[in-house]
This record gives sequence, C-alpha cells and structure tokens, in this order.
Amino acid sequence: MSETTSAQEQFAEMGPEDTAAYLAEVAAPLFGKQAQEKFDAMLRSVVRRHLGDGQAADEAVASGTLVVEGNTAVLRLNPQTDCVEIYVDMGLPGASSDHAEIYGKLLEMNLNAAHYGVLFGRNERSKRLVASLRVHIGLTDSEGEFCTGCLQMITEAIRSVRTW
Repeated sequence: MSETTSAQEQFAEMGPEDTAAYLAEVAAPLFGKQAQEKFDAMLRSVVRRHLGDGQAADEAVASGTLVVEGNTAVLRLNPQTDCVEIYVDMGLPGASSDHAEIYGKLLEMNLNAAHYGVLFGRNERSKRLVASLRVHIGLTDSEGEFCTGCLQMITEAIRSVRTW
C-alpha cells in the first residue's frame, strides 16, 4: 500500500486476516477504553439516582454495589465482552422450602425466557440465588436510563418469582 493512500482505502484493501489483526491490535483496545469510560459515567449516574452524592455514593461507585428495593445489586463491565453485567441477590429459600422445586422453576424460566433477558442462577461461593442480566455497553447510555430500567426489570422479576 502506498503512503499516499487514505486510511479508508488501506482498510478496504486489507484481507480478512489483516482486518482481524487490525481490529485486535488497534480498534478493540480503543473501544475497550471508551467502553470503560462509558461504564464509569453510567455507573456514577445510576448510583447518584439511588444514593445522591456523598461518601455512600462514592463507595458504591468504587465497588459497583448498591441496594435496589432491598436487594443487593452488583454492576460491572466485562472487559472481554464489553458487556455490562448486572447481578442482583435474590436471597435463600427458607429451610422448609422445597429447594429442588424452586430451582426447577427457575431453570424452566431460564429456558422459556419468562423474564426477557433475566437469567436466574446460584452463586457458587455463597449458594445464594441470583438474577442477572447482560447487555453490551454500546446499547447503554451514560446517563444511566437504560441501566436503571434493567435494574427495575430485574427487581420486578425477583418479586414475581420469590415465593419463599
């Protein structure tokens, strides 16, 4: 490629292997930085909506953890996928509850997408039930509107399934 060729022309002339290498070495890390900046702004906005300003809000932004309608929520950006991951603790079924029945119903809900985008599972370490949702950072807004809507959707799903 000549030195006088525009960047667009150079990109258009690349073969699949060159394009993949370019995306891996140049474009992906650049987007990763932009994704982190967008996530940070979005997280600050979401926390501010729930906690206002102050030390509690600063701690929530630093940890990515806040309480929404009595449920602990964790928000994080997965750098491998550039997806915002939201996890909300659902608690534990009572000792007298039929755990197999509860887990079976949650698995059926996952299979049938009963709560669009929301998946139910169990945290391996704590053994607590968790509702989660993942969305690409490109679909979110820095003001936190979309993420706030996702948190509301998850908490509504939790209310509808928590019978213990």
